[in-house]
Amino acid sequence: MNERLQRRINHTLAEHGFAELTDPGLVHQLAFFVRDHAHFVSLLIACDPAERRAMYEAMSAYLRFKPRAFDQYMMEAREDAERRRLPVEQPDGTLKEFQVPEVKSDALD
Repeated sequence: MNERLQRRINHTLAEHGFAELTDPGLVHQLAFFVRDHAHFVSLLIACDPAERRAMYEAMSAYLRFKPRAFDQYMMEAREDAERRRLPVEQPDGTLKEFQVPEVKSDALD
């Protein structure tokens, strides 16, 4: 993150009464505003996939409710995405239309 962007973010945080980005207490402050499990999973899936577990570990101790296991939140997010048929992000960052998996069974033959 460049210095100019960091100053802008710190300014916005200060306007709302939060600590600066480098302050370890910022995570505690932000975690206090997480309303419930659904809100927490929505924040986790909005986070870069490579950073989700770190976000979970940083915030889970400060939530106002007992968090579920990280894997459970990720499973819920996957199930929701499948139900809503959201596009699937490819390794190169492009989106691919959701495809309903084809189930084949020898039991019906």
